[in-house]
Amino acid sequence: MVSLAVRGVDVVLGSRQVLTGASMEVSPGELVAVLGPNGAGKSTLLNVLSGEQKVLTGDVRIGDEKLHHLSSASLACKRALMPQKASLSFPFKVKDVVAMGRDPFRASVEVSSNRLAVDWALQETDIGHLARRVYTQLSGGEQQRVQLARVLAQVWREADEDARFLLLDEPTSSLDLAHQHSVLHLASRLAERGVGVVAVVHDLNLAALYATQVVVLSKGNVVATGAPEAVLQPSLIADVFDLSVHRVEDPDSGRKLIVPTGNHRRSASVIDIRRAL
Repeated sequence: MVSLAVRGVDVVLGSRQVLTGASMEVSPGELVAVLGPNGAGKSTLLNVLSGEQKVLTGDVRIGDEKLHHLSSASLACKRALMPQKASLSFPFKVKDVVAMGRDPFRASVEVSSNRLAVDWALQETDIGHLARRVYTQLSGGEQQRVQLARVLAQVWREADEDARFLLLDEPTSSLDLAHQHSVLHLASRLAERGVGVVAVVHDLNLAALYATQVVVLSKGNVVATGAPEAVLQPSLIADVFDLSVHRVEDPDSGRKLIVPTGNHRRSASVIDIRRAL
């Protein structure tokens, strides 16, 4: 099976070592949540996976191919990256922004297929009613959903045969509670269709509910990898996030949710997801 993998990667930005010996892997059909405190190296790890960030040492591959051996066009056909911030200053219509996700395929697929991809992405992100609006006039949350639709269009295929990967950097940061769950539910459904998904998230309960695997970073080091129930133990959360918690079982999903006990040094906010389900 073709996977997207990082092995023993070191990244130095300026004088600061941001990642040290970092390794992780995502396979088609998996939804991997990347967790960690601010400054832990989560976005950098995602940029390494995408090929956007050069590494000092280590290896980044899709299957047997090293990412730096692939052309930009070839790489864009294999993975889509939604960055934490995407700035557009020109007054593009929403539908045109979403259609940018099909640019790598315009020379190789029918026009009708690209239209299907764009229409599907607009529908999946519930922004069809915004299609003719000007992107720069939208709210922050609406713009984030447009950027999500753009990368969804990029990973769309008429047949779910090719291995492809969707990389999302804090895709829920500007969204209300309902849309946060909508995005992770959509990511989960894409994984079920064979897309390998990696999402940087801050809400531990979103990871606990939707991820098949979690990767926990602390000070540039991958400190834990595995299934959410196995990794998101109170002891690890206390060590990495400086937060005292206990876990309760969600009666619908059977997954363990995380509730702060109040016995922590820093003020932290972790939503009790049970109220939103």
